[in-house]
Amino acid sequence: MAAVHEHLTNLEQKGVLRKNSHQRRSLEVVRTDPGSIAMEHEEAVTVPPDMIRSGNNYVLRIKGESMIDEQIRDGDYIVVNSCQTAENGEMVVALVDGEAATVKKYYREGAQVRLQPANPTMQAMYYPAERVTIQGIVVGVIRKLDHR
Repeated sequence: MAAVHEHLTNLEQKGVLRKNSHQRRSLEVVRTDPGSIAMEHEEAVTVPPDMIRSGNNYVLRIKGESMIDEQIRDGDYIVVNSCQTAENGEMVVALVDGEAATVKKYYREGAQVRLQPANPTMQAMYYPAERVTIQGIVVGVIRKLDHR
């Protein structure tokens, strides 16, 4: 957990993340890149108890359509269980080069990592494994009908 905290602290210092002082364990993405995770504004999200895993959990709002075939749409919320490792095929929040956060399916392939979108119009992203840091595993999706 120390590594995750360190990465989140670094992102906060870079101005990418901002802590929400009104809610515990709440973060807001301040700057985003195309296809990255984005929180457009602060709001409370009720998470069903069956989506909460042991350890730290958090909710992020999605921007983009890279996971559309997994039924994750622009404006949806994902529930993430904070961890540093993932099994092949798991949907993760990954940090590339300590800066660009993205939600993709994770595959370790030798010395590299493939981050696979679930959208046939988008290509897989390949990186040397040391450039990719797992921030957590996606354990649920919450769709608010009034978010569009």
